[in-house]
Amino acid sequence: MRRRRTTLAAVAVVVAVVGAAGAIKGREAFGNRCGAGTSLVSEDLAGPAFENVDEAGFSARSAEFLAAARTLGAPFGELRSGAAFDDPLDVPQVLDAGAGAVLVPATGLLGALNATFTSVNLPTGEARWSRSMDDSNVAGGMVGDLFVTRSVPNDRAPQVIAYDPDDGHQVSCVKLGPDVAYDVDQAVGLHSVGDDVLAVYPRELEDGQRALSLSRVELATGTITWTIPIEHDGEERSDLIDVLGDVAVVSTVDLSNERMGMLTSRALQDDSSTTPTVLAYSTTDGQLLWEFPAVSDGPAQLSQVIGVDEETGTIVVETGHDEGAGLVRTYSGLDASGTVLWSRVGGGWQRDLATVWGSTVVLPYFGPAGSKDGVVTAESGLRGWSATEGEDLWISSDGGMSNAQQGVEVGDQWVYTSGLTLRVIDPATGDGADYPLPPGYTDLTVTDDHLVMTFTGGVLVFD
Repeated sequence: MRRRRTTLAAVAVVVAVVGAAGAIKGREAFGNRCGAGTSLVSEDLAGPAFENVDEAGFSARSAEFLAAARTLGAPFGELRSGAAFDDPLDVPQVLDAGAGAVLVPATGLLGALNATFTSVNLPTGEARWSRSMDDSNVAGGMVGDLFVTRSVPNDRAPQVIAYDPDDGHQVSCVKLGPDVAYDVDQAVGLHSVGDDVLAVYPRELEDGQRALSLSRVELATGTITWTIPIEHDGEERSDLIDVLGDVAVVSTVDLSNERMGMLTSRALQDDSSTTPTVLAYSTTDGQLLWEFPAVSDGPAQLSQVIGVDEETGTIVVETGHDEGAGLVRTYSGLDASGTVLWSRVGGGWQRDLATVWGSTVVLPYFGPAGSKDGVVTAESGLRGWSATEGEDLWISSDGGMSNAQQGVEVGDQWVYTSGLTLRVIDPATGDGADYPLPPGYTDLTVTDDHLVMTFTGGVLVFD
């Protein structure tokens, strides 16, 4: 799973379910126009609406999840509503929309191609509107007063589509570049800038290779303000984009991806020079402002942004270089001008899976193996560093594999999974509480007033 990015300001929630045959009949005929396949669908074809939670409506596995969810303490409040889907293998994806929700199918390659996503009120689950989607990669959220999705239709250009969140009518649709046969897993990175969106997306070169473009899209009118090519050597490219004030930072590699980590390690062994892979641009006109790391002769290095501390104006960058025995990762704090504020070495394993929670850099750690009652054990947990100074703040042992990159901010705390545990932690101190992980848990989404928890086969809504 690709690491979580908070790229679009959230003001409502949408839930999507795999489109039924009836829903597909109600779709507009597909064509080459922008937004094809996103017609409004009547509410009776929208899929299951949320209802008051009733164990009688849940399968045995879903009922087990429901029972475990009822035992959760703070920050989880009263369990208000939920839904169990007909197919117990449906894994919904919730897009945050403030007072409402949008549900999108996340069941893999086939499940996401023909889908219906539905806007519902929370916590009642009353359906407001739904739309069908011809797509292989749906994501989005609120930008200003509009609900925005990205779409990567098969063999067509990526699209940015804006809807009226009250009734679901399409306001604008923008095609990003010409129609090409994109890979089905090729994503489009989006980040809100005021009422507009910055989009980083692939473009095809004359020799058949892929590169990246960066565009600013005015959603209200459906126009592209400016587009610039992103110059970068190398075959592997990502869609990671972060914004700090008037600076947009694009990471052209993704070191957190396992496959990317292995390819990066090989590339570093074969190369003796460093090419910048973190590029900063003006959000106003797309002018290149600075690059990181600096161009130099060996050892070769590749970098990516792992998070931004907006409160202090710090960009946290992870850099990998090879010393023969594998990747060595260094972490640096940069200001908006690209000046390095601090730098220190992290772990030496293949994937650090580091991230930023507020003003804290969070990294998993793995202690030395030991033995208890004849069973080999290894201490593990999280460590927190100051994002502004790079200093140690705390170490929190959790005894399992931490998934900090999928952590969710809930007020002043963060919620993440570690093994079979759902952990709630204070990022400033490392203190927190542990709960048994409900079986089949997949994700947690925070709206204005509710927590929406998804699991294999359904969704629950908490105050």
